[in-house]
Amino acid sequence: IVAIAAITITSTLTINLIYERLFNPTYQGSFRLLIRDPISGSSSGQKDQSNTNFQNLAFNSIDNDLPTLLEVMRSPLVLESLTNLSGIDERVLASRISIEPVGGDNRFSRSGAGILQVTLKGKNRDEDKKLLVQLADVYLKTAQIQRQQRLRDGLAFLDQQAPALEEK
Repeated sequence: IVAIAAITITSTLTINLIYERLFNPTYQGSFRLLIRDPISGSSSGQKDQSNTNFQNLAFNSIDNDLPTLLEVMRSPLVLESLTNLSGIDERVLASRISIEPVGGDNRFSRSGAGILQVTLKGKNRDEDKKLLVQLADVYLKTAQIQRQQRLRDGLAFLDQQAPALEEK
């Protein structure tokens, strides 16, 4: 009885696996995003301790908060333009996206890894390939807009502080 039960369960699971692979496949695509400048030498271990807040602001060398960045990348605010194009619900799209830091070393222990692996899973290979390219474009455009805004804010702050600094 035990042998028959084991064979029956194993056969059923094997047939189900074969059926799912043939008639209901899941496709996966991915790309990588660089979130830190590897050339600037601004990783956490290489920073000069004499940097002031003004210098960090002027050189745009603010560290990334990795958990917050991951949540923002899955947020409706970022995915809204993509969901408008594709017609997919934001929550469904966010559940299909997986974002993980690349590398397991501690070189970026303070602010997270310098590269993120973004993976998209789906049932339709061609549509998901287009969606993955659009997702990469959305992330790059969002990063560019945020970087420009941060630079504008930094310049406005420095312009505001310039008269007081010139007096000193």
